[in-house]
Amino acid sequence: MATVIERVVPTSSENDDRKYRAVTLSNKLTAMLISDPTTDKSAAGMDVRVGQLQDPLSLPGLAHFCEHMLFLGTEKYPDENSYSAFLSSHTGNSNAYTSTESTNYFFDVGQEFLPEALDRFSQFFTSPLFTDSATEREINAVDAENAKNYQSDMWRKYQLTRSISNPLHPFNKFGTGNKSSLWDDPKSKNISTRDHLLSFHKSYYSANVMKLAVIGRESLDDLEKIVVEKFGSIKNFDRPILISDLGDRTDQKPFTPAELGMIYYIVPVKDFHEVTIQFPLPSLTHHYKTKPSHYLSHLIGHEGPGSLLSYLKLQNWALSLAAGSSRSAFDLELFTVTIKVTQEGLQNHEQVIGALMEYIEMLKEKGVQEWIWKEQQLLDALSFRFKQKEEPIGYVSAVSTLLQNYPPEKALTGEAISEEFKPELIETVLGLLNPRNMFVMVTSQTFSDRKDLLEEKWYNTKYAKHRLEEEKIRAWEKPTRVLHQLRLPAVNEFIATDFNIKNVPKPVPVPELITNDSFAEVWFKQDYTFLLPHAIVVIASPSPLTNSSPKNAVMTSLLRTLIEDYLNEETYSATLAELNFIIEVTQRGFKFTFKGYNEKIPLFVTRMFQQITSFKVKEDKFRVFFEKMERDLRNTQKSQPYEIARSETSVMTISPYWSVDDKLAVINTVSVGDLQSFSDTLWKRVKTEWLVVGNITLEETNTMVSSIRSVFGGDKVVTLLESETPDTRMARFENKTMYVHRKKGLNPDDKNSCLFYTFQIGQQSIPLNARAELLDQLTREPAYDQLRTQEQLGYLVWSSTQKTLGVTTFKIIVQSASKDAKYLNERAREFLKSYRTRLEGMSEEEFEKNKSSLIAMLEEKDKKLGKEAKRYWEEIANKYYWFDREEMMVKCLKEEVNKGEMLKFWDRFLAENGEEYASLSVEMYGKEFDVPKEEEGGSGTRVVMIGDRMSKEKFKRSLSYWPINVNK
Repeated sequence: MATVIERVVPTSSENDDRKYRAVTLSNKLTAMLISDPTTDKSAAGMDVRVGQLQDPLSLPGLAHFCEHMLFLGTEKYPDENSYSAFLSSHTGNSNAYTSTESTNYFFDVGQEFLPEALDRFSQFFTSPLFTDSATEREINAVDAENAKNYQSDMWRKYQLTRSISNPLHPFNKFGTGNKSSLWDDPKSKNISTRDHLLSFHKSYYSANVMKLAVIGRESLDDLEKIVVEKFGSIKNFDRPILISDLGDRTDQKPFTPAELGMIYYIVPVKDFHEVTIQFPLPSLTHHYKTKPSHYLSHLIGHEGPGSLLSYLKLQNWALSLAAGSSRSAFDLELFTVTIKVTQEGLQNHEQVIGALMEYIEMLKEKGVQEWIWKEQQLLDALSFRFKQKEEPIGYVSAVSTLLQNYPPEKALTGEAISEEFKPELIETVLGLLNPRNMFVMVTSQTFSDRKDLLEEKWYNTKYAKHRLEEEKIRAWEKPTRVLHQLRLPAVNEFIATDFNIKNVPKPVPVPELITNDSFAEVWFKQDYTFLLPHAIVVIASPSPLTNSSPKNAVMTSLLRTLIEDYLNEETYSATLAELNFIIEVTQRGFKFTFKGYNEKIPLFVTRMFQQITSFKVKEDKFRVFFEKMERDLRNTQKSQPYEIARSETSVMTISPYWSVDDKLAVINTVSVGDLQSFSDTLWKRVKTEWLVVGNITLEETNTMVSSIRSVFGGDKVVTLLESETPDTRMARFENKTMYVHRKKGLNPDDKNSCLFYTFQIGQQSIPLNARAELLDQLTREPAYDQLRTQEQLGYLVWSSTQKTLGVTTFKIIVQSASKDAKYLNERAREFLKSYRTRLEGMSEEEFEKNKSSLIAMLEEKDKKLGKEAKRYWEEIANKYYWFDREEMMVKCLKEEVNKGEMLKFWDRFLAENGEEYASLSVEMYGKEFDVPKEEEGGSGTRVVMIGDRMSKEKFKRSLSYWPINVNK
C-alpha cells in the first residue's frame, strides 16, 4: 500500500481562496491537491515526462499514438468509450496533448463523481489494453490529425525548424506521426507497432516522472486519501528523466555551428511575408527566479515609441512583431523574433534583421536596467495577486505541467513571479542573441519559382537554404548604431495603484438598465461576487452603413485594422498593465471592449474614443493594410475545409452576409478618399449599447457615459433613428426539405473533405432551447464514438447546438482525409437514424443521468468576471435580456422534459420524414474526390441541390426569413 512520504504547502495568491497541498507518494509520484468547496466541477490532470523526444527512430510519433490509445480501454474498464461515456454523462470532458518532453492528460467531471472518474483515469497509467483492433483503427485518427495540419503553415514551419536541427539530437524528430511512420513503414520492416506501444508504456510510464493535479470539493485530507488509493499502485522504476532512445548521442547540442548561421527561404501555403530570427539557448527553467529571457522578450517585443517595431513600421516594413522564448527540449529554449513584413519589408529583409541587431546592440550599450526589471516584476506580481479562478480542467493541466518544472513549494509561483535581479545573468543570455548563434527563416510565396528549392520530408514544405555571408555576420556583430530612433521604453503610466474593492450599495443579481435614451442604452451591474479590482466595459455602435454592401463591409474591416494600428503604440503599454482594448466588427457594426484594472478604465475609454472619432487615414498606411487585407481574403481559400464550409453556410443563411468573392470583387474600388469619407460619416450619427460590470460604481459609469456623449457632440449629438438600426436575419428553410450544397475544395493541395450539416430547430424559446441542449448532451459522445472512434471517418468530428440570430440549430461536422463528403453525409444520416432507435430503447436511468448532467452544467457558476460579462452581453446584443436563461432552462428540463418528449422532438426536427425537418448539408470535396451531382432524400423529404442551376444567392432569396426578436 502506497503512503505519503512528503507534504508541502505551496505559495499561492493571497486572493486565492482554494487550499493547496503538494504530496509525494512512496512510488515517487507527486500530486498537487486543490480543495475548493465552491467548485461545480472536479478535475484532474496528469503530466508524464515522456514525449516526442523518446520516440524510437523506427516509429516517429509513437508517444503521440500512445496518448491516443490510452483513451480506448483498460483492463478494469475494457469498453473503448467507457471513459468518455462516463464523463459525458456526468457533466465532464477530457483531452490530452503530446509535446517534445511530456504527455498531458486531463478531464473534468461533476464534483460529486470525482472518485469514480479518478479510478477510471488512473487505469491509463497501470493497465491500458492496447487491443489489436483499436491499435489498427486509431492509427487512422493520428493520420487524420496529421492530415488536418498538413496544410497549416504554423505546423509546417515548426517541423521544418526541427528537421533542420542537428540530426543527432532528438529534437530533430517528427512528433505527430502518420500512418506511414506508425504502420506502413514499420510493417514493411516486420516491426509490430502494438508490441512497441506496450514496451513504450512499460518503459516510460513510471510513477517518478508523473505529476498529478486534482481539484475537488473534498478536504485536502480526503483528496490525499483518494489519490493514494487510486494512484499509489502505479509502478515506479526510477526512470531517468533526460534520456531518449538516442543514448549517448543526447550529448549532442540541438543546434551546432553546422545548423547556425543559415538563412532559409520558405514557400508557404498561404500568401504572407514573414521574417523569423531564432536564437537557440540552453534551458533557462532553473533560472525562474530571475527569468532573463522574460526581460529580453519584453524589450525586443515592445510596441511602444522607440521600439524596434515602431521603427520598422515607420519604414513601412512591418505589420507586427512578436518576441519570446519557449522551452523546446530538456536542453533547448528557442528565443524567437517573428516579424510579419510588408512587400517592401520582404525586399529589405536584411535591413529588417540589421535593425534587430542594432536594437540588441543598444540593449548591450544601455546595460540591464533594474527599473525595467522591477516594473516587470511588479506587473507579474499584480497579475498573480489578482488572478481570477481558472476553469478547473485547464487549471489542473497547467499545474501538473508546472510541477515538472518547479519545486512543489514554487509550483504556483515559479512561472508567475520574479524574485532575484541578476543583471549578469541577463547579460549572459543577451550575449547569446548574436548572429553566430542564430538562423533565419524568410517566408513568402514569391520564392516559389526559385530553382534551388528543397523539400522537407514530413510536410513536403519547399525551401531553399544558404549560409549567411561572413561579411554580413561581422557587420551584424558590430552594428554601427545609426538608428537613433531606437530607445528603451518609458515608464508605464497605465500601471494601477488603487486596488480597493468598492462598496456595493444595492446588490442586484443581474444587470439593470440605468440609461435608455436616443444616444445610449446602458446596462450596469456592480460586482459583489468576484471581489477583484477589475471591470469590463462593452460598447457596441450599430450602424446601417457597416454591412450594407460588400464595399462597405470591406471598408469597415479596413478601418478597424487601421485604427488598431494607429492606436497600437498607446494601447500596448496599457495592455502590459492588463488594461485591454479590443475592436471587433460584428454583423451590426463595431464593438469595443475594455477590460482590466478598474482604476484607469473610465479615462482610458474616453481617450480611445477621442482618438477613434478624430482618426485620419494616411496614404502609406492605407496602402500597407489594403495589401494585407487583399492577401488575407485570398488566404481564406487555404483555410481548413470545415472553416470554409462554415462560411458557406453563413453566406447561404444570413442576410446580409457578404462572401469572400463578393469582397474581392469590390476591394479595388476602395480609395483613401472613400475610406476617410466613410469614417467621417460613420461617427456623425451614433447610437450606443453598453454593458458595464465589475468593481465600478453607478456614479463612475454615468460619468463615463457622459464623457463619451461629449466626445460625440454632447447635447448636439445626432443619433440613429430606431428604424435605421440594422437587423441581420436568418433564412428559414422550408419544412420537409433537405438542401445540399456541394463544392470542390478551394485549396487544390488539400486532401481533406468535410461535411457541415445544419438542422434548423426554430426560433428561440426556453422549451425549444432546453430540448435542443439536451439533444446536444445526448448525442455528442455517441456521435464522436461512432463516427470517429469506431468508423475512423476523421480527426475532426463533433456535434453541437447553436443559437444564431435568434434561431436554434443543431450541427454535425466531420472532416476527413480518407472519405468524400457524400459518404460522410451518408454516415451522419445513418448515425441519426440508429440513435433514434437507441434513444427509444434507452433506460430511464441513463436518460435521467444525461438530463442531470445537462442541468448540472447549466447550474455551474461563472468562474470569472469575463465569462459573466460574455453571458450578459449575448443577451443584450440579441435583445432577449434573459439574464436568468440558465435558471429557466433548468426549470423547464425538470418539469417538462422526459424521454417521451425528446422522442417527439426528435421525430419533429431530426427524422427525415418529420413535420419540421429542415436541413442544409454543405459538402466540401478534397483533391482526390470528384463532386457528385445528385442526392436522394428520405421518405417524404424533398431534396434541393444548390450550386448548379440554383446559386447560393438565388437560394437565399427564394426563402423567407425568421422573424426578428420581438424584444428589439
